Amino acid sequence: MDQILKEGMEDGSFHSHLNVKLVRQVIFGTLDEVVTNWVMKEQRYDLVEQAKEVHFIIANGLKIHQT
Repeated sequence: MDQILKEGMEDGSFHSHLNVKLVRQVIFGTLDEVVTNWVMKEQRYDLVEQAKEVHFIIANGLKIHQT
């Protein structure tokens, strides 16, 4: 994970000022929370359906794209 983040920072795919350790914690924390909530809700919804939205949030954050 760290190497992917570092490569993305070097090639301009990710912001160059990111704290790799913190980003890793945010990604794994997000995944842990989503799966834990799914387990606690006794799998009453489709976890796979959420994958695209979770990916979007991790990849784009809460940033509003201005034109």
